[in-house]
Amino acid sequence: MDDKSTVEKNAVNDFENITKEQFALMVINNSGSDECDDEKAQKLKKIAEKIAERFMEYKQKAIELLKNAEKLDDLLVRVDEKFKSIPKVGEKLAYIPELALMIRSYVIGDYKDITTVELVAIVAALIYFVSPIDIIPDVIHGAGLLDDAVVAGIVVSWCDEDIKKYMEWRENRE
Repeated sequence: MDDKSTVEKNAVNDFENITKEQFALMVINNSGSDECDDEKAQKLKKIAEKIAERFMEYKQKAIELLKNAEKLDDLLVRVDEKFKSIPKVGEKLAYIPELALMIRSYVIGDYKDITTVELVAIVAALIYFVSPIDIIPDVIHGAGLLDDAVVAGIVVSWCDEDIKKYMEWRENRE
């Protein structure tokens, strides 16, 4: 296993203590740009670093939001509104409604089988999703949601088992 894969694997295993550099590496690895020249690689690295920096800010906001059910509910309303406004949703963004439902179920006390670390990661990804201040602005047709999709994809990959567990729990309740 190469150094990059080891760093990413360690970061995923300890998402609570993930560094900005580790998250930037995860962004690069999840960008779908496997082969590019040095110039493009440098641009991708800069973009990844900006995305990682923003995600780390949102991770801190998520910790605060989880203490305030009213503000968290406002976030979930904004997530729903933005998701409905997207004409075609990619595979990575398709999980956004499930993530919002999971957080909503947690807030109202119906579902508690999730760790605080995962809650923070999911809420941070949802904040990133609704934020008008993206690294790639959403108004740029075709590319505007790429950074949102990369961040969502990383968090969905990390929380995959918990998302499946939650969806099974929801199905069994209905």
